[in-house]
Parts: sequence; C-alpha cells; structure tokens
Amino acid sequence: MFKAKLNFLSLIIFGLISSSSPAHAEGSFFNSFSKKLTDISNKVSDKIKGYYGDDSQKNPPLKEIPIEIHTKTTTPADGPDFSKCRKFLGYLYNPYYETDPKKAAAIYLNAALDYTAKSYDAKPGKEEIAERNKCVELALEAGADPDSNGETRKVDDDYTFSAPSPLARAVNNNNEAAVKILLAHNANPNIKNTSMGLPAPLMNTALYKSQEIAVDLINAGIDLTTPNLLWIASANAADTVVDLLIQSNKIPVNQISKFGDEYSQEEGETALDVSENNLFALNTYQKKFSSNPKISLQDKLSAANSVLYYNYPLKPQLKMSETIDPDTVINDLIIRQQNISDALKASGWTCKKENCGILEF
Repeated sequence: MFKAKLNFLSLIIFGLISSSSPAHAEGSFFNSFSKKLTDISNKVSDKIKGYYGDDSQKNPPLKEIPIEIHTKTTTPADGPDFSKCRKFLGYLYNPYYETDPKKAAAIYLNAALDYTAKSYDAKPGKEEIAERNKCVELALEAGADPDSNGETRKVDDDYTFSAPSPLARAVNNNNEAAVKILLAHNANPNIKNTSMGLPAPLMNTALYKSQEIAVDLINAGIDLTTPNLLWIASANAADTVVDLLIQSNKIPVNQISKFGDEYSQEEGETALDVSENNLFALNTYQKKFSSNPKISLQDKLSAANSVLYYNYPLKPQLKMSETIDPDTVINDLIIRQQNISDALKASGWTCKKENCGILEF
C-alpha cells in the first residue's frame, strides 16, 4: 500500500515537471497517468477480494423488474363501470377493497347521495344533482341495497352511530327525483332518519322539506300513526298531505300538540290552531303590502321574509331577483293554508281536553 502511494506521488511530480515540456508531451503523460491509476485500482480490488472473498458469482446482479401501472376502470369486484361516479366518493367512501359487487355498488350509492362527502359546504347545482342521480340508478341496477347504511359505528355501550340510509339522504337533500328512484327500487319508506344523530320519523323530515316528497312517501306506504304528522303538515302549508292524512283516519284531527315538558303552562295547539295562526300572518301581509305600488320591492321582501321566518322557519328566505315576486309566494301560501283550515274544520276539528290526545315534543 505504501509502495502504491509512492508510485502515485511520483506520477504527480513527474506531471508537474512535464508541464513545462512541449505540448506534444501532454497526451503521453495523461495516457500513462490513466494506465497507472487503473493498475492501482485493480491491485486494491484484488486485495479486497482476497480478504473478504469473491461473492460476485454467488450473488449475481438483480434483474430489473418492470413496474406495473394499474389502469383498471371498474371496481375490484368486477362490477359495472362507475368511472363517472368516482368523483363523488370523497374520502369517506372506498369501494376498491370490496370483493362483493353489490356491496361495492352500495358504497357508490351512498356516496352519490352524500353531498357533504367531499365538502361540508357542498351545494351541488342542477347538473351535478342529475349526474349523481344517474349514479344512483346505476348502483341500484348493479344490485345495491336501497336501504344500505354508509356506515355503522358503535360509539359506546349505549349509543351506536348509523349513517343515514340512501332514502334519508335523498329526503334531507330535498332530492325528489332520487326519492322516486329509490322507492321504485323498493326502498323502505319507514326507515328511521339518523341524519341528526338520533332516529326520527322520515315523514317528519319530508314535511319540512317538500310536500311532493311527503306525498311520495305516503303513496309508498309510510306509517301514518306518528301523532305529530298532522300538526307539522299544517304548519308547513302541505295541504295535499293534510287531505291524505285526514282520509287515512289514522290521526285524530283534534289532537293537541303540546310543546315543552310536563311542567309547561302552555295548553298546546291543534293542527287547526297553527293553520289559523299562519293564515292570520299571511293575510296581514297581503292587506298591507300585496299589489301596493307605493311599497318598494325591498320592503316587500323584508316583510315577506319576516312572515316566513316566524311562521315557516325552515323554508328558504327570499332574495332580490327579477324572477321572485314576494306577493306571489305569499298568495300561494294563503291558498294552501286556507285549504288546510277548511279541511280540518270540515272533518270535526273541535277539541276538548278530555277527547284530545296530548303529544309531547
């Protein structure tokens, strides 16, 4: 090793001396220098092999393995092509480890109806809702259970969290088209709505969302014995629903809905009470604001929104728009609310405490 270092040093000295020689000597020097370095490298390599042994034959170089790129466009369960529905999955839904095609389809079904899967502020437009509903149909046709929950998780010994069923999601989103699709595939209209954490009758939710959806649920055979249905229908000007509930003869029209606990001093209200109260507020607006050219649109909107806020709190507020006429909105509510009052009066609305059921909310 010392000899090798000495030879290397000699070469460097020789190169410095030769640097003052003519240019034709440079090539010869560098060729000699390169050869000398190669010889030294070979000698060092031989010494290492002699000390540790030569494993080059025992462990040949590994062969290069090509990387496989997955481009599969269907679910791992070889189900239908859901490629156009993947954008609705969000981080909560993953069908790719599901081996059962029907279970994978159920995941796509719930994801398509879960507007908050990708963002809690999600407010899909009409085009996106139409796309989602196509995915709903595709999933159901692929065998997805229309009553499948997206998730069930036990929180503690007393409480198990269940994600809303597809039908509950559709009702909560006021998606009438999706409700019709699910009911056509035999979704259970009596399934509980767990969207708010605690099970609640799905019909109650529907009445706060859309009269059309509530009618679809009634026609699908939903249980009408829940005692507050008539009160909620009346409070939301759902005149068609009130007629169907009266015709069913399953709810006493004179039933009192009492708010508060057992210590409350309030006597409660009947469905007619709430209808008449709403009708009074609507008529007050009509007399003061309707068809009055001296009142600005902004003032009308403000007055109409006040009526909606206090009498129909879950209905959307009106906004400044050339296509929205507050007078038309209020007049439509008056007609529907008057229909309800007339129907309740005609069905024997008079209530006495001894023959009225008391409903605790």
